[in-house]
Amino acid sequence: MRRYIDEFLEPAERQWLVPNFEGIKNKVHNYFDNGLKPEEIVKQLQDDLYIFTDDEEYNWELEVVNNILEGKPIKNRFTGVIFE
Repeated sequence: MRRYIDEFLEPAERQWLVPNFEGIKNKVHNYFDNGLKPEEIVKQLQDDLYIFTDDEEYNWELEVVNNILEGKPIKNRFTGVIFE
């Protein structure tokens, strides 16, 4: 998901891509409301978005999911753009 956020949702004029960040947030909340744990949500998002991941990516993706669930912003590590 990090790569998706960093490469596909940047810059702001590319927000028309599907899913955009709001779409990802909706998916995360929907999965959570349907009983999935954050770890399961990460796996489901990886499957949904066809994302390859390693341990570093997984840990960051889990942080993103937890931040979304807690209502915290997510900062693009490369550009500094903040997604809320």
